[in-house]
Order: sequence, then structure tokens, then C-alpha cells
Amino acid sequence: MKDWNEVANVGDRDDDNRTEYPRLQYYAGENPDWPEKILQADYQEVFRRLEFMRNDKRDIHSIYGDELYPNNPVITKGLQQVMLGAPQTIYNGGLLRARVRYFDIARSRPGLPPDVAALVEKLEAEVTVVQLVNLSAFESRSLIVQAGAFGKHEFTEVKYVERAKDSSGQIAEAEEQKRIHRRFFQVDLAPASSIRLELGTRLFVNRPTYTFPWHGGDRMLLR
Repeated sequence: MKDWNEVANVGDRDDDNRTEYPRLQYYAGENPDWPEKILQADYQEVFRRLEFMRNDKRDIHSIYGDELYPNNPVITKGLQQVMLGAPQTIYNGGLLRARVRYFDIARSRPGLPPDVAALVEKLEAEVTVVQLVNLSAFESRSLIVQAGAFGKHEFTEVKYVERAKDSSGQIAEAEEQKRIHRRFFQVDLAPASSIRLELGTRLFVNRPTYTFPWHGGDRMLLR
């Protein structure tokens, strides 16, 4: 019987049958260790391919087409799934079908800032849950979270827990909820901090665009 939670750590990492099912099980609450398992599997596959390259004794003039496989050690599927809530992009020009995308404000470029980790924890028809962690013990980090790889979705609201010291010096928690109705917003992460964002999401309501957030439009700030 097929184990839908299993993540194979050898073989063709482009095999969707061995990677998409465990991912969907995770979103259904049935595979809680999936993020760690998929990243570990990709890590092991990178080592396998590097070892293949180191020990490859074939004559370069006798290698044709697919015989080059699996010499490419660059594997992005697990990272795309974990960070973006996206299936693997298809080669030969396939578009990234991500629920979220990140931008590094300080460097004005796509992607996460240094020291920041992201996990898409839940995907539902109208809800996206994202966890962000700043691993730097000394530096604050700022990023933009966008609804969809090309801004085609819209965030309707954001819920998160705010922590602060009360008058007695104890840490108090309060849930915040804000209406936003934007395709992106800014998050400022203090050193050694994390935040869990529950994002109300409307899918496929905006015209897709390659425009970066800093090319126009205001953005909401979460500190």
C-alpha cells in the first residue's frame, strides 16, 4: 500500500508522485514533519549527484542528450514547496504558480533577506498561513510578502499574535487582526524574532504583473 506521507531521498527529484502527495498531506494536517523531510531529501540528492559527478568516468564526447542526467546538482523543488506553497516550476519557460512571494527591501530584489526563513504552513481556498523567522541575533530584517508570484491574488486581512511586556515585566500576547485588501504588505522582523501570519486571500482577482512592489503602490507595514 502506498504511504502518501513518504518522501523518497533518492532518485529523480522531479518525480511529482513522490513529492506533491506528501506536500498536500501536510496541508491536510496528516504529515507534520514534511518540511524537514523534503528539505533533507533534496539535501541528500544534491550529495548523490555531486558524488556521481566526481566519479563519472565517461568520455565527454560520447555523452548525448539525457545521458547528461543527473549531473545538475541544483535542486529547488523542496524550497519552492516549503517557502512559496508552490509546485515545481516546469522547465522550458513554465511560470511559478506560488501562493506567496517575498522581496528583500534593503537590497531591492526578489527573495528573502539574509537570515530570514519562511514556511507556508497552510493553503486553503481563502486562507494562507505563513511563518517568518529572523535568525539574526543582532540585525532587524524587512521584507515584502506578495499575494502570488505575479501579484494575481489579494490579501484581504492579516491575523497575528503581538507580544509585548506588560507593566509587571511579563510577556503578554494579544491577537491582532487588520483589514488590508492589498496584493502585498511589508513586515519588519526584530532580531531573533518570528511571526505567524494568517492571511485572508482572494485568488485570481488581479491582473498578473512582473512589476516589483517598489515600482508603485503603497504597502501596509507590520512591525
